[in-house]
Amino acid sequence: MGNKLSYQGAKQAAYQLAVHNRLSFVDVLHQTQPSLLKTTSGVKFSVLSYNILANIYTYIFWMRVSNKHLTFKHRSNIIVAELEKLSSDIICLQEVDNYGKFYKEKLEDLGYELMYAPRDSFAGDYCVLGAKKDVFSITDSRVIHFNEGHEFEKHPEFSKGNVAILAKLKHKPSGRDINVICAHLYWSFNYEHVRYLQAAQLIKHTNEYFKENDIVVLAGDLNALPSSNTLKYLLKGLPPDFQNHETKSLQTFDKIQQIYETVAHMPRKIELGSAYKYYGKSLEDSSRSHPDYTNYTSDFKGTIDYILYSKSTLIPRRLLKLPQNGDITEKSLPNGQYPSDHLPIMSEFEII
Repeated sequence: MGNKLSYQGAKQAAYQLAVHNRLSFVDVLHQTQPSLLKTTSGVKFSVLSYNILANIYTYIFWMRVSNKHLTFKHRSNIIVAELEKLSSDIICLQEVDNYGKFYKEKLEDLGYELMYAPRDSFAGDYCVLGAKKDVFSITDSRVIHFNEGHEFEKHPEFSKGNVAILAKLKHKPSGRDINVICAHLYWSFNYEHVRYLQAAQLIKHTNEYFKENDIVVLAGDLNALPSSNTLKYLLKGLPPDFQNHETKSLQTFDKIQQIYETVAHMPRKIELGSAYKYYGKSLEDSSRSHPDYTNYTSDFKGTIDYILYSKSTLIPRRLLKLPQNGDITEKSLPNGQYPSDHLPIMSEFEII
């Protein structure tokens, strides 16, 4: 029994070591709006977003990644070690499978109260939103089903099964209400019209459930580049720009234009900003804003994961530092240190 416990302890120490030296933060407080710095409340909380790569999708990587790095046991224990090390007040996870068999107990042991929503399809993976029980209480939650609630819902190409979780939290130390959305939008770059519609639904829900001065964080795998129509719509409500569009399909252009025309005049109660917009400046690199990448596979490398926030009520203070181009020598993720094809992102906020 003693040898077994020693072995387990050694394995856990190895997982902790795998994450210890690569998790650090950069200060972005003075890169944000300087006029707001004197109005902050001193109330802080942190939010993490992470697509952890569902085990059911690892078959995609078998030809390019060592088998030992793709086993669920190896990856899941490093993921838990990462979450324990970062100890974010709020976690927004995507592509979670083995939830009941593994992650639920592990995350509860880390002190999180959990909400989860399976994708509306046969895929078998979940979105999971967790809040530290000693920091927050959950006062309300609901699931956003992207297949429903729009005029295109009878078109099969828009029925991708993606979901989001909306939660209302009470911040125990301050009594403030914090609203969080954990989202996972559709992945294919040839289907930006689907992703664009899902973004419009997120804005619709923020209009329905929140007031102008509410504190709101929207975090997740949005599967959209910073220059994409989807991000430009979420952040600024801009019309689609087809010059820089990922696909050259005129049919797709027409569908995005049609969607935009139905939502163009939809009022916005919440103006959103991207926490990682200030990332490049924090590293004294004014040539870029967002990280080099949050997703790294053999055929794609770019930023598609975000933490968005209500600009009138929050200000980012610190961001989790991510590897830059050249830092990872392998041709793709996962690998021995990084258990997913995505990287975790995390922001500490202060309430204005």
